[in-house]
Amino acid sequence: MIGIEDIHFSYRDEHGIPRPVLNGISLNIEPGEAVAIMGANGSGKSTLVKCCNGLLLPGKGRVVVDGLVTADEQSLAAIRRRVGMIFQNPDNQIVSTTVEREIAFGLENLGLPYEEMHARVDEMLRRFDLTPFRLKSPHYLSGGEKQRLALAAVLAMRPRYVILDEPTSLLDPQHRRQIIDLLLKLHHEGEIAWILVTQFPEEALLAGRLIILEQGRLFRAGKPADLFAEVDELLAIGLEPPLSFYLDHLAGG
Repeated sequence: MIGIEDIHFSYRDEHGIPRPVLNGISLNIEPGEAVAIMGANGSGKSTLVKCCNGLLLPGKGRVVVDGLVTADEQSLAAIRRRVGMIFQNPDNQIVSTTVEREIAFGLENLGLPYEEMHARVDEMLRRFDLTPFRLKSPHYLSGGEKQRLALAAVLAMRPRYVILDEPTSLLDPQHRRQIIDLLLKLHHEGEIAWILVTQFPEEALLAGRLIILEQGRLFRAGKPADLFAEVDELLAIGLEPPLSFYLDHLAGG
């Protein structure tokens, strides 16, 4: 379980003055869950998920991953093996010269035997339809293919949780759907819990639970369909529900 316990976080501006971003958030994310996180710009979504694997440390409160505290430097390596992360722009996390080397990179850091590493690379290439690009530079891949590669590289390390910070926001609708379909397939196979930060309410509907942030605080948490039915409340904090919910609201449904 990822336990988020009354965390606060502030960035400092150019004058060194703290600017609060998270203000007392508490929640749990269970193994095997499919969770979406939404909120208007500046609500703290990306900061929250970066606290979940120790990329950021809260100024107050704590985050505990399967009993390991992110503030404990000795636990960070184990935490990051459990909690993988995919960013909005895959170019920011792809570091290798070929597709297969990119998938192998994290496995080498884990010190896996060559035979197991080779088997995992082959498996990820096959599962994510990347085998034809095996020896190509990631530079030549499309945006959707790069995002599939980033996901394959993270999943090759077999994390228990995968955080995706707006992974489809730079993709066209077809490639967005490919990434979401992959997530749904992985979840249905029972392999991972995923935590999806998204600006698309249609994507959030596919999650089992939706968490909505507003100005660094927990605004709502529950089933996506229940929360999206609160149309006026969402509009008041700068969020729009899926079109079907909005039209039903206008019709008085």
